[in-house]
Amino acid sequence: MSIRNTSTKITMTLEAINNIKCIAVIGANGYVGSNICNEIESRKFKLVKVIRGDNIEEKIKPADIVIHAANPAKRFFANRNPELDFSETIEKTKEIINLCNTRKIVLISSLSARTQLNTTYGRYRRECEKLVNFDENLVIRLGPMYGGIRTKDTLHDILSGNNVFISANTRYSYTSVSYSAARIVDNLRLKGIIEIGSKNSITLQEIANFFKSESNFSGFNDTQIANNQMKSSKDAYEVIQYCLKEYE
Repeated sequence: MSIRNTSTKITMTLEAINNIKCIAVIGANGYVGSNICNEIESRKFKLVKVIRGDNIEEKIKPADIVIHAANPAKRFFANRNPELDFSETIEKTKEIINLCNTRKIVLISSLSARTQLNTTYGRYRRECEKLVNFDENLVIRLGPMYGGIRTKDTLHDILSGNNVFISANTRYSYTSVSYSAARIVDNLRLKGIIEIGSKNSITLQEIANFFKSESNFSGFNDTQIANNQMKSSKDAYEVIQYCLKEYE
């Protein structure tokens, strides 16, 4: 399914550009959320960080835009624990939307909401997207990322020679998490659905071959390539440079 069939018209107005004064990030301590916060602070916007246990309604009061980056990204956990994942995604998103009232919502979603609808993880992320009113709000789908504080993922499994439970033919449009965060903040004023990724893709087998990894691959093809609404300058093969630093 093309993103053009699932998104509404993307618009940006001068009024919207001038009206952003304060941004709240729900999930501010998370992998993506913390990088979004760093990017917002670097651009001198007023930032409100919302973490687990906070009174969301109280914390977001000064915000013009609320970024919901609190949905968990643990795919295998979601597929094995659908009831818990339902509570942490769909129920939490409904609550956040109700609390936002008239504030603009930016939902940080996943390419899995388009590519993995045969899994609990993908279906629940897609259901969260459906809760958002695209005429006024924005959904941003992220693909596979690297960098930041993450040390447990497919890349590190390959570098360590661990078993990888997806196909070696899987293609990813890898980007760094800092790049993705910057693109998120760049596009806060838009409406509809956009996807963020590199301009091309790389297979897991290519990464494994480069590092002469002893990993065994098994499982489904998890290809995730962003249908970029806006041109990306990033090359997926930059992930090799990241891995070289991690491999040292």
